[in-house]
Amino acid sequence: MVVFSDRVASRGESEKWNAPDDSRGRGRKSEQDEGDHFPLWLRSFVAALFDPVPNVSAWTAIGVTIEEAQLPNAYNSNTCERTKSKIGTGNRATDTFSTICFDGKGRLSSVVSPRYSMTFNDYRPFAEKQVAFTMGDVPESGTEIAGDVIQLEDLSKSMRDDLFTPLPSDDHQFDSMELSSAKLEELIDRNPQVIWPAIRTGNLHGNLSMYVSIDAQGHVRETWPLNSDNAGLVDPARDQVKEWTVIPQRDSAGHAVQVGGALGFRFETVIANPIPDLSDSEARQLATKTVEPEFAPGVVPAGTRYRVRIAVGEQGVVTGMAGGDTKVPGTIKASEPYLIPIMIAVREWRFRPLIKDGELQPFFAELVFTIR
Repeated sequence: MVVFSDRVASRGESEKWNAPDDSRGRGRKSEQDEGDHFPLWLRSFVAALFDPVPNVSAWTAIGVTIEEAQLPNAYNSNTCERTKSKIGTGNRATDTFSTICFDGKGRLSSVVSPRYSMTFNDYRPFAEKQVAFTMGDVPESGTEIAGDVIQLEDLSKSMRDDLFTPLPSDDHQFDSMELSSAKLEELIDRNPQVIWPAIRTGNLHGNLSMYVSIDAQGHVRETWPLNSDNAGLVDPARDQVKEWTVIPQRDSAGHAVQVGGALGFRFETVIANPIPDLSDSEARQLATKTVEPEFAPGVVPAGTRYRVRIAVGEQGVVTGMAGGDTKVPGTIKASEPYLIPIMIAVREWRFRPLIKDGELQPFFAELVFTIR
C-alpha cells in the first residue's frame, strides 16, 4: 500500500484520495476520485509511483546505452542520456529533447520529456528494492510541485477478496490518449489562429511549442510551455489556446477520453515600444552601485576593453546577461574565461529606475570594462 501526499499544488488544482483504514493499515480500502478532469501534473505523479519511465520502449527502440565512470571514491558518476525529436509538422516543427538520468548508485534520478518530467530523491530500502520517497516536477518556470511517499507497506500477506471495495463509478472517467502533433493539428484547425502580439525585444519570427491537455468534452484545460524562440510570446499564446475546443475524442470502445499532446507554432511579429538600450556612459549615470571585475594578474593584457550586455529590471536590479550585441568600437565581447569575473561583479550593480512617460522601464545596457 502506498499513501502519497502532494506538498505544492499547481494553479490551485488538487485531488483527494480517501483511504479508510484501521489502526494497523489492514482494513478495507477504497478510492474516491472527484472532478471532470485529471490534471497533467497529478497524472505525472501517479506515473512516477507506478510507472516511473512510462516510455521505456522509446529508449530501448533507439538502442540507448549509458556508461558510468568510476570515481576515486569507488562510486560511479551520475550519468544521463538525451534524445532529440520533433514537435509539429512543416514550418511548425521544432526540436525537443528527452533526457533520462541515473545517480552514482544506478538509481533513476530524473526523466524529462515533453509529456512527462519528474525527479526522484530520498531513496530508501523496501522489500529488497530502492524506492524514491520524494518526487518533484517543474512544469513551468515558477511552478514547483513536490510529492512525498508518507507510508509504504507490504500487503502481500494480507490479501483477501474483500480487501478492496469496488466503487460504483465510471471506470473510464479519467482515461486519456496521447495524440501526435499531426493529429492535434487536424483537431484544432477550426479554432482561430493565434494572434501574435507586438513585442518589445527578441526574435521577430521563429517557433514555439507547448503541451496541451484536453478534457473529455473537448475543452483545452491545460497548456504547458516547452520551448520558444521568444519567451515573451509564450503566455499570450497559452492564453489564446486555452480558449480552444475540439471535437471530443473517443477510444476504441466509444468512451469519451481526455487527450493530450505537443503542439508546434510558427510566429511572426513586430517590435513596438522597444526596451531602451543604454550605452556604457548612460548606464553609469543611472548606477547607484558599481563593482569592477577582478582579474588575476597577467591573465589579461592591460588596456584591454571588454564589453558585456546586461538586462536590468524595472527596479534597477540586474536580471541577467542580455542577448544581442551593439558592437562598441574598440572593445571585445567578453567570453570565457574573462566573462566570469565580469558577471560576478555586474551582479552587484544597482541602478536608479529608468522612467519614461511616467512609467518604470526595464532596459538593456552595454557596459565596458577596461583592464588596468
